[in-house]
Amino acid sequence: YTGGTMGESMELDKPLKEAGFAGEYEREDKVWIVYSHYPILSEFDFNVKRIVLGVRNPFDVMDSFFNLLMTKSQNKSLAEEEYVKYKDIFEQFVKDSVNEWKNFHEFWLS
Repeated sequence: YTGGTMGESMELDKPLKEAGFAGEYEREDKVWIVYSHYPILSEFDFNVKRIVLGVRNPFDVMDSFFNLLMTKSQNKSLAEEEYVKYKDIFEQFVKDSVNEWKNFHEFWLS
């Protein structure tokens, strides 16, 4: 089964394990595929021999992560009027995130 690298302290991922993602928090040899945001979002070193790097549109990732932080949920999204309300916060979040995701891709592609 699949595993994840966020770690048990990531409260927002607990519903994933409860929903049937049995490998959530698992990183042992029995796990063949691990999703990761390493080195950006991880609480431990993530050592692997090989990777397959799946890349999403960075703006979709930033929007998704902003929703996660604002709603504290894996399956909720802000309403359009909330984007208007939090426009300045969202714009600053995107500016702050660009370098993190640039570094993420440079890390895995180097």
